[in-house]
Amino acid sequence: MIKVLITRCLTATLLFTTAALLFLVPVVMLFPASAQTKQERKVEAEQLMNQASQQLQTFEYEAAVQSLQRALTIYQQVQDRKGEAGALKNLGIAYNSQSQYDKAIDYYQQSLSIYQQVQDHNGEAKALNNLGIAYFFLLQYDKAITYYQQALPIFQQVQDRNGEANALMNLGLAYNSQSQYDKAITYLQQALPIFKQVPDRKGEATTLMNLGNAYQSLFQYAKAIDYYQQSLSIYQQVQDRNWEAGALINLGSAYRQVSEYDKAFTYWQQALTIYQQVKDREGEAYTLNIMGITYNSRSEYAKAIDYYQQALPIYQQVQDRKGEAKMLNNLGIAYRHLSQSGKAITYLQQALSIYQEIKDRDGEKLVLSNLGYFLKRQN
Repeated sequence: MIKVLITRCLTATLLFTTAALLFLVPVVMLFPASAQTKQERKVEAEQLMNQASQQLQTFEYEAAVQSLQRALTIYQQVQDRKGEAGALKNLGIAYNSQSQYDKAIDYYQQSLSIYQQVQDHNGEAKALNNLGIAYFFLLQYDKAITYYQQALPIFQQVQDRNGEANALMNLGLAYNSQSQYDKAITYLQQALPIFKQVPDRKGEATTLMNLGNAYQSLFQYAKAIDYYQQSLSIYQQVQDRNWEAGALINLGSAYRQVSEYDKAFTYWQQALTIYQQVKDREGEAYTLNIMGITYNSRSEYAKAIDYYQQALPIYQQVQDRKGEAKMLNNLGIAYRHLSQSGKAITYLQQALSIYQEIKDRDGEKLVLSNLGYFLKRQN
């Protein structure tokens, strides 16, 4: 059987249900005039922390790390332990955002130790939550759950409702990733009313999206569509274009599962337009890919090739080698169905070369099995 690779799963579970990272900007304490120099240093550190938060929001990760390192040095010099812990935790966030999860964990652990020493329970809970997120992205779900479960009662104890809701949502995500969908739904249903009460509209929308993902995994597509529609409405209201596109992607995927292809393509086309408007190149490539895969599954191979050909140069431009290899593989499959063996083999060999270069053994095996189809035909 020839297999078609999907760059991101059709339910977009991980891409569009990323657990929320909790930022902390330490509060500057007031000091008497006799400590003015020390106070000035702390003000400088606070400004660097605020600057780093802005840089993180605009994806300037290297600049954020530099700002945070400077803030950390100042906090250590003036012996501000809470400020030091905050800088360490935000350094963890910066590295987590760059997928450098081991580094993130190291900084989170350092911040956690300080928060425990100074008995800052809210900071402790946030550090535990963020440790859970890092392990979640390392696919170590049991460890992630352990940290979330430690964070949850602390958030409840200090009456941090938003933190409590985030911990519940993250537990739902972790259980969903372990295919324990009923548990996932239980935690997500607990998070939802809290986000509504806070109120946190984006948290509410993300929880609704995750509930949709869980129900889609249970093949309950009507429920999934209902939750996706609710999340879409909120993302549109708060004008979060990227997450709006994510909801549209998931709606398209749900309608695809019930063979309502016209609706699926309508939602995907809307998502594609948004990704192009906000210049999210990876989102654009992903959408083109799933449209190609869907046409391929309907034996409309020429259309599939058209979408794959649009996605391929984008993956090359953003230097996503794995995405590039997947597109080449998918092109090879489509050309095989059109009985254009020469083109099919060329694309598959290019995909194989990239998988070998990036040492992706699973991808390499898959392409070899697809190439094996042609060898069998020749024998």
